Amino acid sequence: MNNIFNSFFFNLKHYKHPQKKPTKLDQARRFYKKGNISAAYTAIKSYLATRPLDIYARLMLIHVLQLNEQYAYAYQLLTIWSKSEPDNHIWYQSIHSMAHATGTWGTAYTLMSELVYTHPSLIAHHCMAEIAFKSKHYSQANACWQKVYDQSNDEYTKAYALYYQGIHALSLKESKKLEEIIIKSKNIAIKFTPLEHFKAQYYINKKQLKQADYILKNISASGNSEPTIQATKSWLLYKEHKYKQAFQVLKSINPYIQGCIPCVRAACIYHKAGQINAARDFFVRAQASARSSYDHHKIAQHAHLFYS
Repeated sequence: MNNIFNSFFFNLKHYKHPQKKPTKLDQARRFYKKGNISAAYTAIKSYLATRPLDIYARLMLIHVLQLNEQYAYAYQLLTIWSKSEPDNHIWYQSIHSMAHATGTWGTAYTLMSELVYTHPSLIAHHCMAEIAFKSKHYSQANACWQKVYDQSNDEYTKAYALYYQGIHALSLKESKKLEEIIIKSKNIAIKFTPLEHFKAQYYINKKQLKQADYILKNISASGNSEPTIQATKSWLLYKEHKYKQAFQVLKSINPYIQGCIPCVRAACIYHKAGQINAARDFFVRAQASARSSYDHHKIAQHAHLFYS
């Protein structure tokens, strides 16, 4: 489950097909390695004419179609194969991989909506959850994450599901749902950094700063020094009225600050440090990147600092 979203048709050079004699597929692989995609396509089609069920050849065909930007044909084939072989999860994973590589989340959503309804497996829901989230069908994504959480016995997968449910609940300002997610997260046996980071931010918002500090220190102790973690650390220091320390931490990751809420927080920290122009720049960036009702709420909450 950890590698559920890995592409199955990019790592061609390590695959050894069981055929002993050279085939059209072997030719296709050689053409592919030389960058002759048109010849590779012709060879794969010829091979599949006699061996239409060869999974590796079909996956390679999808990859070649993707390189040729023939997305509609690729999705047409994935639709046929996923419906004729509904128990073969590789097609659901391939739809996700295709959407991820090409940005065609809307097309993938339309296809997966039908598949997840007729064959509601754990992997189908897992793939559909992110596809729905990326195509901005948030309620559907949340429903799929709930099914993933309920059906999975894998701790990593359950943590992943809770994390995305938390993002959804936060964007809708569903405080009761958020609290339920935090309670559930305490039963997860592993430490999944995105979920732990989310919990730290939850505790900061609830003014439970000691708990937030404890989580952030554990994340740092694991060797994680990502800018997003450092940004949350600076916000915690700000909430603890340690303004100089907050500014120093934030200044070290300045180029990496992106998104509405991180920019709002950066604006507040820079404002407190007397860096008014930089603070206003961050606030303008926050306004430009606002998407959810939660984003707009936070902007309105701090607007008086910049437009008084």
